[in-house]
Amino acid sequence: MHTGAFFRPECSIFAPQLSNITDNAQSKVECSHASDQSQDKHICQPPLQDDEYIKWQKWLSVNIDSHKVVDDDYGLLKIARHLGKEKAVELYWQGVQKEGNNDVSGAIASYKHSYRLWPALDSITLGGLPQAVRQEAKSVEGSIFEEILMDVIEVPEARASRVMHCASLLNSMDLHSINMVRDKILEQEDLRVNNPQNATHTGKVCVFMNNFPACPIYHQAPAVVGKMLAFAQRAWEEGNWGGTKDDPGPLHAITGGVSSLSIRVVEYWTYGEGGGLQDDYHYDTDSVLTIVCLLSDADDYDGGCFRTHESDGTQLKHAMQKGDTICFISHKYHNVTPVIRGTRRSLVMELWQGGVGQMGR
Repeated sequence: MHTGAFFRPECSIFAPQLSNITDNAQSKVECSHASDQSQDKHICQPPLQDDEYIKWQKWLSVNIDSHKVVDDDYGLLKIARHLGKEKAVELYWQGVQKEGNNDVSGAIASYKHSYRLWPALDSITLGGLPQAVRQEAKSVEGSIFEEILMDVIEVPEARASRVMHCASLLNSMDLHSINMVRDKILEQEDLRVNNPQNATHTGKVCVFMNNFPACPIYHQAPAVVGKMLAFAQRAWEEGNWGGTKDDPGPLHAITGGVSSLSIRVVEYWTYGEGGGLQDDYHYDTDSVLTIVCLLSDADDYDGGCFRTHESDGTQLKHAMQKGDTICFISHKYHNVTPVIRGTRRSLVMELWQGGVGQMGR
C-alpha cells in the first residue's frame, strides 16, 4: 500500500521558498474546527495571482526534478546490511511471498526463522519500520541512520487532535483543472495500470494524480497544489500541532513544519453507491498530514459523510461543501460512510517525511 524511503531529503518538496510564496496567502487563510456542529466557518480565498501561479509551477518542477525517488522498503535492507542482518530480511520477504501465494504454513516458518535471526523484526511497525529495528539502528555507535530515521508521531495525541476546516479553498477554476488532470490521465492509461488497487475496490475508484515521473497534478494544476500546501501550513499553526517547549504537541518532534515534509500521494477518489471507507479505525500509516478537498456538490449524493473516530469513542461528522478542504494529522482515525445515492468526488493529499512518492504511495 505504501511506497517510500526512509530518508529525510536535504531539499524537500516543501523547500524554504514555500513561506515566501505563501506569505500573503497564509495571512488570509482562516481555519475553523471542522464539524457539523460548527456554525462560524470562515470563507477562505487565498489570493493566487497569475505571477504566483507561475512561481508555483516553476518551484514544483525544480523541486520534483531534483528529488530522488524513494525506495520500497523504507531503508530496511540498508539497515540490515549495516547491522549484518541481511539473511533475516531475505527470509522475511520469502515469508511475505509465500503468504501472498496462500502458503500459510510456509510463510509462518519463514517468519519464525527470520525473527530468530533478528528478533527486532517481530515488533510493531511504527513510522515505516518495526519499532525495535529503528531503536537498534539508532543505538549503534556512529550509525549512519541516526539522521535519516523519521521522527515518531505521538499517536495518542494525534488521535485527540483537532481537524481544521477551510471553507471554499478551491474555486470553480480549481475544480475544473483537477478534473482535467484526471481525464487526461485516464486517456493515457487504464484505471488498473494507474492504480492496481482499483482491481479490488468495490463502489469506488482511486486515480493517482502524482505518479512518477510525469507527476501530472504538479505540472498541470500547480495553483491547486499551492493552495493545499498553504492551508496545511496554516492548519499546523492554528491547530497548534507542534505545541510549545513546555507543552509539546503531537508533531513536536518534526521541526520546520510543512517545509520539512514531502508530498507522498495525491489521489482523486470517486465513490458511487455503496462506496465508502468503512473502517472506524483507519488511519494513513506513515503519513504526517492528510488534506481532503470535496469536489462534488453536497446535493449530488446522500451518505458519504466524512467522520473522525474521537478519543471518547464518538464518531464526529465533518460537514463539507463543494470546494471545502479539511486538514488533520494522518494518525487520527477517519472514515467515510457508504454513499447511498449519487456520486461523491474528493481530492486527497498526504504529506510525509519519506521523500517524493513514486507509484501512488
